[in-house]
Amino acid sequence: MYLTAPVSKLIAVTDLDEAVVDPPRSLANIAERANPGNGESVYAYLQDVELAHAMPIRTIREYPGFTADELATMLDGFQPPQGYTLIDRHEDWARVCDQLPGAPVVRELVVQHPAQLS
Repeated sequence: MYLTAPVSKLIAVTDLDEAVVDPPRSLANIAERANPGNGESVYAYLQDVELAHAMPIRTIREYPGFTADELATMLDGFQPPQGYTLIDRHEDWARVCDQLPGAPVVRELVVQHPAQLS
């Protein structure tokens, strides 16, 4: 996970569970149960698709990370990510991301989802 300004660091690893694939209203209902008041905005975002995908977060581990300046020396032509980057398509990014968990964990969050949310 790369955090943008003011942090500007590659700093965390997020483990995801299997995707939940359901109609938009079903995922909006899950969002509402998980965070009351969030369901309608999720539905508005997904309403134009037949099936939507949600990736439940299982664990987030934060590391000391790499600053933007450090990444600039590690990655030729580094530009901060503007969205999702599939690292298996970018060998240099994969190499850097593989180094991240070599440092001690700063903090960790394990997410326990009630059965009806997953």
